[in-house]
Amino acid sequence: MIAREKDLYIERNESREEISSSTGDKNEIASSYFKSVPELPVRRAKTAIVTGASSGIGLELAKKLSLNGYRVVANSRRITAARTAETDHIKLVDGDISLLETAERVVATAIQHFGTIDLLVNNAGVFLPKPFMEYTTEDLRVAFATNLFGFFFVSQLAVARMRLQKFGHVVNISTSLVSQPIAGLPASLAN
Repeated sequence: MIAREKDLYIERNESREEISSSTGDKNEIASSYFKSVPELPVRRAKTAIVTGASSGIGLELAKKLSLNGYRVVANSRRITAARTAETDHIKLVDGDISLLETAERVVATAIQHFGTIDLLVNNAGVFLPKPFMEYTTEDLRVAFATNLFGFFFVSQLAVARMRLQKFGHVVNISTSLVSQPIAGLPASLAN
């Protein structure tokens, strides 16, 4: 296969030399030559939303996506205070993702600044590493709000946009405690 590709490369270069040495209109000849070469699709920049992006997996995902050409909207409760650099390709949105208003701001930021939503990474989650019997009502409320509503609101809004675009992906990051529980810890609250 490599030998055949090398032969094609040599043939194309010889054709280019013939084109440049011909006495006809070089632009017309070159234009007809390049019409026979299939065009490669132009790769447009993609947009990703990453929740829980102020540290850990979320922060690293936001960085890697940006380095790989994605425009990123990064969210966490206090992401601007986390000193995560905002650039032309990374927009930061502070706020509790368990609130509908925050999810609306995150999705609106992606659409207003970048025009599309190609990828949603649901990374925000709360895990309280203490025995089930020690959970307070407030612990339960916080874990339930972030782990359920935080996923639900932003996913619903982002998927609605993806359906209009007719493309997009959602990635949900969870915990291994769901499939490998530890005695005494409520795996259903682990995210």
